[in-house]
Amino acid sequence: MSQPEEDLNVENKKQWFISEVLKSESEKLTHYNVMAKDKYQELIEEIETAAMSDRKTPTQLRRLRRFRVIDLGGIKRIAARNDDVDEVKIYLTAEELYEAIDSVHKATGHGGRDKMLAESSMTYANITREQIIMYLSMCDVCQHRKRGGRRRKVEPFASTAFIPPECILAGNEEEDDYVSISGEKKKHTTL
Repeated sequence: MSQPEEDLNVENKKQWFISEVLKSESEKLTHYNVMAKDKYQELIEEIETAAMSDRKTPTQLRRLRRFRVIDLGGIKRIAARNDDVDEVKIYLTAEELYEAIDSVHKATGHGGRDKMLAESSMTYANITREQIIMYLSMCDVCQHRKRGGRRRKVEPFASTAFIPPECILAGNEEEDDYVSISGEKKKHTTL
């Protein structure tokens, strides 16, 4: 595949991923796990307004208990509120999720679901198992590896050099199959 075709393929995967994540989140009752950029900016403004407000509404109190706004290189980001000031877990917009999961996946050497979840949960607050599974279903390398394992049926293997010719019998298909070096299916029985 040429580079422009590959770039187009990656962009198509990214767009599909974003639309599926947003659709999935809209069906759930949880709020603020995944947000589009405009919703993310609105939430930053709500948190900042709540922090400056003298009399806080119940909604503002909930926002302040769950989130804080931090400045990362001149960019305002939403972070999960926790007691450990050194530990920062940021929330990503829907558009940023694909790149973040992609970088974690490549950093873990095409790691699986659990490895990626452990790695991403150290930095990001809103990457879920479902999103990782969705991403893994699109990874060509992982799918090739997975398909390759499924296609090859692992059959008991023995060489005719180790089985005396008198033990090689034509027989019932349900009994001890093995494949000889020549590749033909054989049956054997023990004496």
